[in-house]
Amino acid sequence: MIEFSADVALVNYKKPLADWSVARRRMRSGRVIPHFTQTFSLKKSDTILTLGSCFAREIETHLSSCGCNVPALDLSGPDSEINGQELNKVIGLFTPPTFQQAIEWAKRIWERDKTVQPSDCDCFFFDTGNGAIVDLGLAQPAKNSYQQCFARRQQLYKLYEHAFTAKCVMITPGLVETWFDNKEKLYTVTAPLRSGQIFDADRFSFRVLEYTECLESLLATVDLIREINPDVKLLITVSPVPLRYTFSDRDILVANVFSKCVLRTACDELIRKRPHIDYFPSYEAVTLSTRKVWLKDKRHVDRSMVGEIVSRVIQQYFKPTDTIVDELEHYKLNFGERILYAIKKLAKVN
Repeated sequence: MIEFSADVALVNYKKPLADWSVARRRMRSGRVIPHFTQTFSLKKSDTILTLGSCFAREIETHLSSCGCNVPALDLSGPDSEINGQELNKVIGLFTPPTFQQAIEWAKRIWERDKTVQPSDCDCFFFDTGNGAIVDLGLAQPAKNSYQQCFARRQQLYKLYEHAFTAKCVMITPGLVETWFDNKEKLYTVTAPLRSGQIFDADRFSFRVLEYTECLESLLATVDLIREINPDVKLLITVSPVPLRYTFSDRDILVANVFSKCVLRTACDELIRKRPHIDYFPSYEAVTLSTRKVWLKDKRHVDRSMVGEIVSRVIQQYFKPTDTIVDELEHYKLNFGERILYAIKKLAKVN
């Protein structure tokens, strides 16, 4: 439970951000980015490790264009390994347990000798026959030889190890629907199927994660990183990209809302339980904006909208400002509201 004293609640009530009529005016432009609280600052020279879904991949591109150091964009590989997709989109992680698994895997190797061995990778590999291997720890992987899959795992380690040295780690969960490998006791990143058939129906089972499971995995992910990198700052957001399909017995519209609500609630509790973690509302920004922010598939977000979200993050974290004028412009207040807000702000400062 979150509890405020009566005095604090009254102060909150009087803020412009508490008034839906003000929010309605902010939404008239068609695109809105809600206010979010910043608890730390960054420099553009800082390394930012991005972990998450395809939405995180779009964020990477925009961060890089702004001059940030984004290791995920340094990966390279032949098209035969990635189904012709952009490589950074194949390394996606979608559910909280897969974030935890990725960091646990990298941490074991880091603490041992920082060298990936075949035995570190076998738990992720599924042999589809005739020497063709699929890495179930990748998003939509192609069938490859063992040597190719092992080489990709070596590259993944080089990416994930940045969690232990980076100034900031950005986490973007997007789903609560997942598959579990009952043999290896691991969650898969991709569904274990081809041509509509499960690889091994006895080995794999489908799960819909609950709030507690998501929160525990997010907490574990943060704690694992900070055991080695105690000063790391974290940014977390929920991907607005909806489910592509559902394996549950729900209408996909209902299943998607459930997924986002569980993740959003878990993220909110995470930032309360651990310091130096900020939530930035990309999910809210997209879903509260006009339909025009979506591409034709109604799943992926227009790059210009992603750019606006990232620009706001850049402005707030890399060029921190705390002026009344900036806030007035951001909240899109009318003249009377601007005067009242300025008076309150000045009274608080003085």
